[in-house]
Amino acid sequence: MKQPARITVRCPTCGHHMKVWNGALLRELRQTARLTQRAFGELVGVSSPYISDIERNRRSCPHGILEAYRELAGGRKSSTNS
Repeated sequence: MKQPARITVRCPTCGHHMKVWNGALLRELRQTARLTQRAFGELVGVSSPYISDIERNRRSCPHGILEAYRELAGGRKSSTNS
């Protein structure tokens, strides 16, 4: 099975570049918006286990759900420094 893509981010503390799985960032966006997996799943029309699988990198994130995560971030695109 193909693994979800990683992105490269710069650590704000030490400046090192590190590879991060998308799921961890998506979870952080959802938690910052103070939504449970169940509430977010209902918002986008999928089950909470499906959201859990995305955030644990067991499933890739469909475009529509990715857009919903992006809206949680205020429409900002994530930074990918290389």
